[in-house]
Amino acid sequence: MAPRPGRVPIHVGGHSAPALRRAARQGDGWIGSPRPPELLAEQVDQVVPALERSLATHGRPRAGFEITAAVLGQPGADVLELAARAGLDRLIVAPWVALASPPALERAIEDLNAIAASAEEPS
Repeated sequence: MAPRPGRVPIHVGGHSAPALRRAARQGDGWIGSPRPPELLAEQVDQVVPALERSLATHGRPRAGFEITAAVLGQPGADVLELAARAGLDRLIVAPWVALASPPALERAIEDLNAIAASAEEPS
């Protein structure tokens, strides 16, 4: 195959202490399972420090290790600010995951535009 693909990064999931240690020891990053906006802060407050401690224990720098969280529903600016303050590298937004079927394209575009507008609001 040409060109040859680069190394594929491995992001480890899981919220248990062993999963977080495994992510810090062997992974290129950690990815959390989707949480409602009101529970995201609790997840971030517990996971980010635990990952940073474990990275230090294994002699690995935080730089280059990606921390990803996921939020259900349509997060407001407060949730997006929390993600930025906590040092998340990525926030996955899953606004329709609880619906029985995906919304029509027009509704999806409206919802995504509302999330983007919320992120742009001054705090």
